[in-house]
Amino acid sequence: MKKRESFNNKWGFVLACIGSAVGMGNIWMFPTRVSLYGGGSYLIPYFIFVILIGFTGVIGEMSFGRATKSGPVDAFGYACGTKGKRKLGEILGFIPVLGALAMAIGYTVVMGWILKYMIGAFTGSTLAPENVESFGAAFGSTASAFGNNLWQIIALAVGIIILMFGIGNGIEKANKILMPLFFILFIILAIYTACQPGAAEGYKYIFRIEPKVLADPKTWIYALGQAFFSLSVAGNGTLIYGSYLPDEENIPEAAGQVALFDTIAALLAALVIIPVMAHYLPVKGLEQLMQTIYKVRKQINRKLQIDGILLTMVDRRTNFSKEIIELLHDNYGEYINIFKTAIPFSIRAAETSAEGVSIYKHDPKGRVAEAYKKLVEEVIGDGSERK
Repeated sequence: MKKRESFNNKWGFVLACIGSAVGMGNIWMFPTRVSLYGGGSYLIPYFIFVILIGFTGVIGEMSFGRATKSGPVDAFGYACGTKGKRKLGEILGFIPVLGALAMAIGYTVVMGWILKYMIGAFTGSTLAPENVESFGAAFGSTASAFGNNLWQIIALAVGIIILMFGIGNGIEKANKILMPLFFILFIILAIYTACQPGAAEGYKYIFRIEPKVLADPKTWIYALGQAFFSLSVAGNGTLIYGSYLPDEENIPEAAGQVALFDTIAALLAALVIIPVMAHYLPVKGLEQLMQTIYKVRKQINRKLQIDGILLTMVDRRTNFSKEIIELLHDNYGEYINIFKTAIPFSIRAAETSAEGVSIYKHDPKGRVAEAYKKLVEEVIGDGSERK
């Protein structure tokens, strides 16, 4: 009988598990939720759940895989077989396989996007759009049906080639190259972000504690879901990799390292993304806009008027948003109208750019759509009063 292939060493296994765990949950979802749920107020429960899941679920999946030396179907079949219900176990084991297939299809699409944007970074096409709307339209075109087929096929071919080389010569070697490159890239981006004006305020927001948000059960629920998804528990990747782990390797130590580096990846993404999107930046930009409007009014159009300032992406649960609102009222409230209606922060609203549709079509009954309706009524009411 042919000897079953295994990882060449512990770090090859750890890097492969990190590669399986780190994904869109770390790069996109984690910074979004840190921003949405009050920075440090979200990090506290997230760290707690990472530790709990890392030293229970991750260890359990690695151990289960190594003990059975097989994938989820045979592993669950073996476990249930001890009670005489092997067929039931195999059926249960097939469920995560279907889930992994669905994720693999989705990530193939994402890999196609990444390849297209990477090549575009060298050719200049990625940075060609002139504004946010143009970027959204470009991405909408890429994400549309048959919008990026060539790069998706290339991504699929690259994945198949790596798998053809097996565990040690394929997946392990690929992760030994790609995962260090990933961390190096994000460290460079983090340094670049740190050098941008006002980045310190973004860091301040990431690590500040909002007691009200911390006490909100929703914050803990989303932190638990994030930790569960980010560590790739129940995704069967860790179980499968564990089945190729040599018996002499220390599983608790490996699980701790996977949890640690997965968390570092998520924090690096937050340190890169959140400071350049910090909510105080529009306030700084508003000051420059006022100066520009003053010059235009003085030199070109003396009738130019400002109807009012509209607050967007507002999260009234956080002190940070309250400080921004107070700052605006203190600096501009005496001589410029600040609309009473504020547009709340919403992931659904952020999705409209990618979808290429208005908020009224994408989420017609959501908070943002209702807020814009109230804004229209307020603007019409203000116009009637001026008449």
